[in-house]
Amino acid sequence: MITCDQCRSELAEHALGHLSAEISATVDEHLAACPVCRHESAALAAAWSALPMALAPVAPSADLFDRITARIDDSPAAWRQVAPASSADAIIPAGGNASPLTSRQRLLSYVLAASLFIGLSVSFVRLTQPSRDDAVAIAAIQELAERLGKLQRREADRLLQSEHFRLASLHGPETPDSAQAYVVWDLMGKQWHFYASDLPPAPAGQTYQLWATTRAGAFLPGPTFVVNDEGLGSAVADFPKLSPRDGAKAVITLEPLEGSEQPSGKTILEATL
Repeated sequence: MITCDQCRSELAEHALGHLSAEISATVDEHLAACPVCRHESAALAAAWSALPMALAPVAPSADLFDRITARIDDSPAAWRQVAPASSADAIIPAGGNASPLTSRQRLLSYVLAASLFIGLSVSFVRLTQPSRDDAVAIAAIQELAERLGKLQRREADRLLQSEHFRLASLHGPETPDSAQAYVVWDLMGKQWHFYASDLPPAPAGQTYQLWATTRAGAFLPGPTFVVNDEGLGSAVADFPKLSPRDGAKAVITLEPLEGSEQPSGKTILEATL
């Protein structure tokens, strides 16, 4: 399977349908397994779909529809202009008079146009909605933030209602099945917001620490944090120089109580952003 960076490099062409069948299938396979890239893909596709809506609206004249239908019915010249050269003889007889559409044909053409418009509108609405997996993760983060306090909930709501964030669910082989951990990357504020529940207390003399790693293998230290009796914990890390192009990964390790400049303990959770 391709990496997140490889997938993101193809998302623009994927949204436009310009990829080969083989590459498109590879991207689709990654998107099926990665909620973060799915979110980016949906946002990109929605942006492409929304471009025509950026044009200033122009109110049509009251008689526009009547004039269009009259031209369809009565103007052979109009049909000569739109007819393909290869089919001109079939549409316009030798006598020079275009065969007018029947009422049934006109009705079907209007229904087809309306169907296309409705289909495109519905597709746009669907593309702007989060996927089911993303919606579950967002609801979980909001619930965790609520349990951590009102200020945490307000901050989480602010982040998740914006369009400039990345979301990742962290996992580890030794954490309880009930454990939940998420990082929300505030792309505008250049901060990571970490939320967790059902994490076991750190061993005596140790604490949890959040790290950002880059594709090049560099570790950027984040804050340490503890969990309460419910296993709830949170942290906010400032990574002003970190960019989505860096192929960042979130990592949680066990470190000495004062924290570390480089990881020295066991990796507990991790996820690619």
